Amino acid sequence: LKEGYMDKPPRISFPYKILPLESNRLIFKHFTADDLEFVHRFHNVPGVYADPNVVLPLPLENSEAWLMNQLNSYENEGTGHIKAYLKESGEFVGRNGLRIVEIVKGNNGTKDAWYWYRGSAPKDAEVEIQVELGYAFLPEHWNKGYATESTDILCKKAFKEGMAEKIVAAVHAENLASAKVLEKCGFKPTGEVTGLGMDLIGYCLVKT
Repeated sequence: LKEGYMDKPPRISFPYKILPLESNRLIFKHFTADDLEFVHRFHNVPGVYADPNVVLPLPLENSEAWLMNQLNSYENEGTGHIKAYLKESGEFVGRNGLRIVEIVKGNNGTKDAWYWYRGSAPKDAEVEIQVELGYAFLPEHWNKGYATESTDILCKKAFKEGMAEKIVAAVHAENLASAKVLEKCGFKPTGEVTGLGMDLIGYCLVKT
């Protein structure tokens, strides 16, 4: 880790609003500061990042920033992305999680702009705070229902714990598989948005 990376270690070591958590086939664990190399290898597997703008290999600084964002989310929000493992074999298959997204509403025909993690939107902007779902799985574990299974159990736990009355998500328009996962779990499309330098399709799941 770079000098100063953990100058302020999280006061808690796990996303307490979500864990412990398990589904029929999966069990979930939190990330730790010791996971930097693990995260870096995972994020550099072709296909893991569903972002056409991403060029591999990603620099180590990218993984450092992502991991720090999760640790900060654990500390400040009680949630964040978590690791998914197969119960039967203990094999790592991917990650899923909930985090804060700041949404700046569009006007005069402009699209809503999404900024991931609290404090990331322009300082003078009026923001709407939402809980956002995101996931990434190893390609060899695609088309096995793990993304759907983990999304379903995460959203149910979030609603049960009173974390939100609705959960949002965003996918690239060409990522039909990811959109299908959301729709299987009850998410409805809400229109085009922008985020991470891309045009995206927003989705929303409302607590019933």
